[in-house]
Amino acid sequence: MRGDEAARPAGALREPPYAAAGTVVPAPAPPENRLIAALRRAEEGRRTGVLRAGDDGVLHLTDGAVTFAESRWTPAPDAGPPAPSDRWPTPGRTDGGPRPAPTEWHRETRLLLAIFDAVYFLLDSDAAPSFTERPPHRPAPECRVSPTALLRECSRRREEPDAGWPATLVDRVPVVPVRTVRRRRIVLTGPQIEVILNADGHRTPADLARDLGRTAFGCLTAVRALTAAELVRPPRNEPDALPVRRRRPPARGSDGGEDTAAPAPWAPVELDVLLRLRAGLEELT
Repeated sequence: MRGDEAARPAGALREPPYAAAGTVVPAPAPPENRLIAALRRAEEGRRTGVLRAGDDGVLHLTDGAVTFAESRWTPAPDAGPPAPSDRWPTPGRTDGGPRPAPTEWHRETRLLLAIFDAVYFLLDSDAAPSFTERPPHRPAPECRVSPTALLRECSRRREEPDAGWPATLVDRVPVVPVRTVRRRRIVLTGPQIEVILNADGHRTPADLARDLGRTAFGCLTAVRALTAAELVRPPRNEPDALPVRRRRPPARGSDGGEDTAAPAPWAPVELDVLLRLRAGLEELT
């Protein structure tokens, strides 16, 4: 037995790859599709404008760097309730007290997460990309990420085990929790607890991401881990999945964006709920 396995509590979940043999397979690296080729050309030519993948999403570039990205699979960075990052303490504080309002650092982090989130799912789009020269789109705060860094991160994400949940099912298959749990010790992270408490058998990982104020990839990762832990049912065959739901993302160009209604606010999970869940799980061991 290896030293790290001896130190791990009995029955605790392993770090990826998970131990559920036959249910976890690594996702393939993104192929060199048309969108990737268009991104590389824009970076090499230091182009400024909008790269649109049909109705699936848009990427805004300035001098070859991506400054904003949005896809039909992912929530906008300013949509939904405050993200967990908005409740982080100010850097340098030790009391852990929440900020009354998001700081510039929090907004920048949220925007960066939204860019990586949108590009990751856009790589599965089969729409023909089209590039339009436009003046620079300058969100507040302004972030710039090179396409090379984005593609490298997307490749890393696709090397993680998917537990039968490929990225194409993020908005097509609902998350169905398992009601009967085997008697064993289960260690859950905060995002996994949020997902399992809010999974109702109707909402997909993308729906949960919008309702909980998290990234779509973060919720998908939590669902994959819960599936490997046998707390969530594996997705059924893709032919049984929901039809593809397409939405045209706001243009967010220099002429302004679309006026969309704000979603209903969701309260964060209360501490006593998490404590009761932990006590119930401990009783199963």
